[in-house]
Amino acid sequence: MIPFYPLRPKNGGGLLIENVRASHDYECKFNGWRSVANCKTREMFNRQGEKLSIAAEFKDALDVLGSLGITWADVEALERRHNVGRGTLILLDLPDYRELPYEARHKLIKSFGLKPAGPSDKIEDKQVYYSPAVSGTDPQAVMKLWNDLKEVNQRLGANFYEGVVSKKRDSLYVWQNRGPEVDFPFWMKHRWPF
Repeated sequence: MIPFYPLRPKNGGGLLIENVRASHDYECKFNGWRSVANCKTREMFNRQGEKLSIAAEFKDALDVLGSLGITWADVEALERRHNVGRGTLILLDLPDYRELPYEARHKLIKSFGLKPAGPSDKIEDKQVYYSPAVSGTDPQAVMKLWNDLKEVNQRLGANFYEGVVSKKRDSLYVWQNRGPEVDFPFWMKHRWPF
């Protein structure tokens, strides 16, 4: 059993350009399995708190995260939905540092020396990446990210990206344990239809 569920962004609704918020950063939304990983025990849990049977396929990536001193990681596991980055984890957030605001947690993630998984980056198998962020203070940059992600999907012939997730820069990572369907009000996902 995990001590918390991964934070679940609210559905954005509406046109993204009308909803870009200056107080938020915008990250890529990946088409994989959202999970919480215990990097010490190499166990992974899905959004419902159930153990993932495919955790062994991410052993190399979990070893990398563990070597960085991370115990709990909020990740996107890339496997089986497309042929991009099989066995790869995207580090989305650091529940170990829940007392820090998102902006500081993201800065810490960048300091680990992991490669970004943005639209201009090549995603390889059995690696660990992080999701780069674009500031909502520049709505044009957010829309460029949005459009670039769509173009990458077309080029790959796969639904690798699903849209973007906005995260309020001062939001803490709350260890939410009420249930997997509870939305976190300070994060919002914006997806395009496939």
